[in-house]
Amino acid sequence: MSIGVFRASGAMDLLTRLLAPIGEWFGMPKEVIPMALMRPLSGGGSQGIMVDLFKHYGPDSVIGNNASVISESTETTF
Repeated sequence: MSIGVFRASGAMDLLTRLLAPIGEWFGMPKEVIPMALMRPLSGGGSQGIMVDLFKHYGPDSVIGNNASVISESTETTF
């Protein structure tokens, strides 16, 4: 629920726009940034974002591959 509020408030879009140039420098698509931000905070929330990315772009796309790598190579901190 809190992730939905965070996205609906526009804060997620603001952070994505601010971090997009840094992500592009590393080769990370801007669509994956919200998932990378959520992964340390909420494993379930980041999985939900990943499923949305899969539905929209497909699991075999560059974005889907990046989301999979982020999902499996990081750990939920909190």
